[in-house]
Amino acid sequence: MTESIPGLDLYEREKTTHDLKKLDSELASFLDIQDKSQNILLQVDEVNVKMLSVKNEPIKLSGCINHLKLCTV
Repeated sequence: MTESIPGLDLYEREKTTHDLKKLDSELASFLDIQDKSQNILLQVDEVNVKMLSVKNEPIKLSGCINHLKLCTV
């Protein structure tokens, strides 16, 4: 088991939350997408995942989405 860097898990969570909020606001800027929100499919082409080992806790997974496509269904 590798040693964790203090604060790395919190940083990863905060960065992911920030990225999701940014994506949400970008999607909200498309009015036609808002109208069809029930029929929107987010297609993830590639996800990079890494394992974060934390002492006395289960292994946590962290990742980032490399490619994202909006598709209407």
